[in-house]
Formats: sequence, structure tokens, C-alpha cells
Amino acid sequence: MLQAKFLNAYRSKATGTFRARYTVSGSPSELDAFIKHQGSYIRYADDKVTPIIFGDVPLNTTKMHSVAFSSELNRFYVDFTEITIAAGSIDTAEKRGGDRLASEIAKQAATELRGNSISTTTSNAIDAAMAAPTASGEEDLEELAEQVSKPASRKR
Repeated sequence: MLQAKFLNAYRSKATGTFRARYTVSGSPSELDAFIKHQGSYIRYADDKVTPIIFGDVPLNTTKMHSVAFSSELNRFYVDFTEITIAAGSIDTAEKRGGDRLASEIAKQAATELRGNSISTTTSNAIDAAMAAPTASGEEDLEELAEQVSKPASRKR
């Protein structure tokens, strides 16, 4: 399976938006197929050996991303399916649980997509706050904010 590792970001001269360069790795046969398909458009990293692919700026610059091929577009691309899946789960949370639940799911999804994990204490505090009925209709956000603002553990 072809994999892409973030190399660097740059501002596109054509659009003014930020884009990213990724180094491509995989088996020799996969790399040969990639290089052959790119033809005269193939670009290499500074070592003049490692092929690169261009894509969107990733949410997590340390993660290896899959490189997929679209037969419809006849091109390789860096696959960010996990973002689409996260967006779908947020939409579902909004439809079934309302804005408050969707907001919390979005925060957790963003943290995971960025490569961080929330601590069990924070996760439990969020779960408790989401489940707790409110007598006055007002949430005790000050206590939740204090618990959530504690440093989260990071995945390594």
C-alpha cells in the first residue's frame, strides 16, 4: 500500500491557498506504478530518489496517510477519509442528539484527527456533563471548563 508522509507546506502561486508536499513510500512495484503513472509530472524530494505527491495540508503532520487511486479522475491522491467519517459522525450526533452533543463530538474528533487523545478524566467529565439533567436549564459550565482545561495526555 502506498503511504504519504508530510514533507512541507507551501502557498500555491495559482490559488494563494496552502498546499502540502508528501513523500511517497511503498513496495518497489507500487512505487514503479506510481512513477510510471505520473509520467512527466513526477516530482522528487531533495534526495532525487523519493517521489512526492501534492495534497491538502494535513491535520496531523506526523501521521502516515494512505495514497489512493481514483480511476474516475485517473490520478493518485492523499486519502483523508477519516475527516469525512468524522464529519458524518458529527452530523449524526447533531441530528440525533442536538447541537450540544455534536459540539462535544466535534471537539473529540478534532483532537483525535490532530493526533492527540483526551485524558480519561476529561472524557469522563464530558460524558457526565452530557448525561447530567439540568434543574434550572443552565449547565454548570464552570466546573466542566475547569475539568476539561486540565492538560490532556498525548498519544505517541
